[in-house]
Amino acid sequence: MTRARQALCILSLAVVAVLGWQWLAGRFLPRPALAETNFHANRLRLEAWFLDPVPSNVIAGSSISGRLLPGYFAGTSLASIANLGLDGSGPITALDCVLMRLTNGGPVPRRVFLEVHRLDRTNDANDRLLLESAQGFSMKLAGALPAVRAASRPSTVAYAWLKEFQTGNSGGDARAVGDDRMVEGNPEWLRQISIRISALRNLGAEVVLLRLPVGRENPLDTAAPNFADGIAGQLEIRLLDMNREVSAKRLRVDYSDGLHLTPDSARAVAKALAEFWP
Repeated sequence: MTRARQALCILSLAVVAVLGWQWLAGRFLPRPALAETNFHANRLRLEAWFLDPVPSNVIAGSSISGRLLPGYFAGTSLASIANLGLDGSGPITALDCVLMRLTNGGPVPRRVFLEVHRLDRTNDANDRLLLESAQGFSMKLAGALPAVRAASRPSTVAYAWLKEFQTGNSGGDARAVGDDRMVEGNPEWLRQISIRISALRNLGAEVVLLRLPVGRENPLDTAAPNFADGIAGQLEIRLLDMNREVSAKRLRVDYSDGLHLTPDSARAVAKALAEFWP
């Protein structure tokens, strides 16, 4: 066999293998919501947002809200939800991703949950990389060939499958040290958030400010006015403080590292959040 025929055979087998895996993964394997690295976890969320049908709800936030997996809302009024809780990033980048898709036309979600955690964080090189990848060639290729999507990677499918059988154990020091920051004046980051919220409202989406339990960064007094209340007042926006809600409901909340919710606690918080939209 000539080298040209060998190369053609190898290429043909590769194409058949890719198409076969795409067919198998799409029909018989669960779609992963978790990935083995932060990079691939973000790819999962970005590809779901940019390539799947627009859901009725979307969470824009950091790795804190990233723990509220869409599957945790199954059977609730928020079952149609996308999660753009980006690891190593912040809510303003997630908002930019939301607007990036919506400004190209098409359906608009009914509401956007904007996470408070790291809302005052400025963009860095990681954020710029995320925004570039959302518009880059790899995203276009994933749209044309689902087999190359992060959700189709065998290692990601295996990782997510194994995590399904793992119970979340608490870890790290989750004792609240208090968050006594207040919003002073009209900082630039708040102005930038306001611009993006106005753009979403003009498109017809409701924006809801969302505070989640964050372990050691929780306020010492859940009832006292805090950073989230200050933001809500400045922006004149509805605030859902789920840290107060779980405290009022006396729900047990555990953290995997003193900051992020364990799977069981994330499920409980997701169910409690959905109760606001019966």
